[in-house]
Amino acid sequence: MRVQSLVTIVLVLVTGVLDTIGVGLIFPVVQFAVDADARSKNPWAVPLLEFAGADSQEESVLWLVATMFVFFLCKAAFLLTSVYYRNRFIWQSQAKVANQLFERYLAMGYLFHVGNNSANLVRNVSQSVTQIFKGSLLPLF
Repeated sequence: MRVQSLVTIVLVLVTGVLDTIGVGLIFPVVQFAVDADARSKNPWAVPLLEFAGADSQEESVLWLVATMFVFFLCKAAFLLTSVYYRNRFIWQSQAKVANQLFERYLAMGYLFHVGNNSANLVRNVSQSVTQIFKGSLLPLF
């Protein structure tokens, strides 16, 4: 579970970085669309646009929009994968904890079961574990 939790944390952090990059990509596209001298103001873009074969401002904007679109598609695919892995980890962890609690209840002696209401024990295994995971681990990620 430790390795899975570390992988999940890394996926969440990478998703945050990709979101930040995605927001940062909007400004250059708008700048190239509005400003005719954007190529001269952004020397980092010249090699990229020459590599793409964009000679005019319209081609530059079109290429940047297409690149941004592809980036957002890749980011969305990564986000879906990350959410799937995160949710799978949370539900597996929840099931493991519920099974461990159930096994401990089964290992308890007769006097424990006589002294405790069985409905409370079943609620602890089925509902309380779910509430703990939904209330703590899911919001944490």
